[in-house]
Amino acid sequence: MEKIQINLAISVEEFQRYYTGQAQTVRVRSVDGRMIHFPANRLRPFLDHNGVFGHYELELDNESKLLSISKLDGFK
Repeated sequence: MEKIQINLAISVEEFQRYYTGQAQTVRVRSVDGRMIHFPANRLRPFLDHNGVFGHYELELDNESKLLSISKLDGFK
């Protein structure tokens, strides 16, 4: 298993593109510089009235499939 940390700053207006299906994949650069992409619907539990903001950890299996997303404290 692998853990990758990312910072997200997605406004509620921008997230609406994901919610309505106009965009289905989030692309973000990890803290260590890698380009990561994963299904946008996995962020729904973290959406609040401002959008999705914060420092997150992605857990991947041995085939790089996303297993879970956890919110960490603050931005790095």
